[in-house]
Amino acid sequence: MSDSSEYDSDDLAEDFEGLAVDNSPPRKYKCGVCKEVGDHFINDCPTAAETGQRTPYQGKRRCFGQYQCSSCLRLWVSSRSWANTQQACQDCKVYVYPHRQRPLYKPQGMDDVCDLDKNHQQQLCRRCHRLGHSCVQ
Repeated sequence: MSDSSEYDSDDLAEDFEGLAVDNSPPRKYKCGVCKEVGDHFINDCPTAAETGQRTPYQGKRRCFGQYQCSSCLRLWVSSRSWANTQQACQDCKVYVYPHRQRPLYKPQGMDDVCDLDKNHQQQLCRRCHRLGHSCVQ
């Protein structure tokens, strides 16, 4: 085992070179708007900027969304995803658009039923901010 005093700051810099956080998406990340793979996060999509379409889903009802933080790369899913609406990453608080969305599938007769007992983090939801109350109500 080597003594830590033998390891100087130049050696440390060399060892950690290349480990800097890169804000490029993972190789298999697919932009939900333009469908480019591994090129950019949906927040940075040039097509979205031109068209105003920020999410794959453009309906009026809530849907199921898949998110990936462009800063820390954290993944999460939400059944409270909306068209052109961001959610914040729980870890670094960066707002991102969902890169995948699909309709919510509910059993027949359950279309308007929502489980209000489930925890919804309003402080991370842009729709809640815009409405001034929970988007679940």
